Amino acid sequence: VSTQSTGEESKKRCYDGFINSKIGKFLLTEIPELQTENKITSLPLLLALSESVGMLCCRAKEEDRYGVVQLSLPEIVNSVTATIKTIEQIPMSTTNASHSTLKKSLQAFLYNLTQTYKDSLLNLSLSVDSLTVVKQYLSL
Repeated sequence: VSTQSTGEESKKRCYDGFINSKIGKFLLTEIPELQTENKITSLPLLLALSESVGMLCCRAKEEDRYGVVQLSLPEIVNSVTATIKTIEQIPMSTTNASHSTLKKSLQAFLYNLTQTYKDSLLNLSLSVDSLTVVKQYLSL
C-alpha cells in the first residue's frame, strides 16, 4: 500500500511540476487545441512546437548574444524531463501512439540540447530527475 501511495504521490508531483511550469501553463492555457484531460487533440502542433523550441534552444548557444535562452535552460530542461516522466507514468492500457511519438520527440530535444551545451548543463540548477537524465544523455 505504501509503495502504491508513493507512486501516486510521485505522479502527482511530476504532473504538478509540469502544470506549474511556464511551458506547461503556456501549452495548457494558450493553445485551445490542447486539453488537460490527458488528450492531445493536435499532436502535429505539439510536435512542431517541441521541435521548434528545441532548435531555437540549440541555435541560441551561437546566436543569442544576450544569453536570454541560457537563462531559461534550467526551466526548459526541468519541464521537458517532467513531461517525459509524466508520459512514462501513464498506464500502458491508456497509452497510444501519440504518447510514444511525443516522448520520442522530447527525448530527441534533450539529446540535441545535451550535444549542444555538453557539460555546461551540469552547472545549471536542475531537478534531481533532470540532472540524472542529462548525465545519461551526456554519456551516449
